[in-house]
Amino acid sequence: MIPPHSERAGEVRISLSWPPSTNKLFANVPKRGRVKTREYGLWRTAAGWELVAQHPPKFAGPVTIDVELCSPTGRPFDPDNRLKAPLDLLKEHGVIIDDTNRFVRRVTAIPVENAAPCTIILRAA
Repeated sequence: MIPPHSERAGEVRISLSWPPSTNKLFANVPKRGRVKTREYGLWRTAAGWELVAQHPPKFAGPVTIDVELCSPTGRPFDPDNRLKAPLDLLKEHGVIIDDTNRFVRRVTAIPVENAAPCTIILRAA
């Protein structure tokens, strides 16, 4: 069972499953152009349910976002390639208004050990 989001002084923490790499979000399909991959679709659905189950508050203004990443396999990964999917999910579910620089003032990918695969830490900017 996924715990509700947690709040510490001025921050909201949301735990999600391991996000796919930006390199695996879209594929070029003849006569259709860029389409979401099956892997991305499956992650969006699962992570969307994880997000909804935690009942995070919605931010009405600018935010800063830290994304703690812990590889479930222990293999090396490119931290910045794991940011797009979680940020798009926050926007899709209305946790943030938009993921443009007008609303996201800072994004930091933080590799960690012995933690949830993906923990998003939001703060009002």
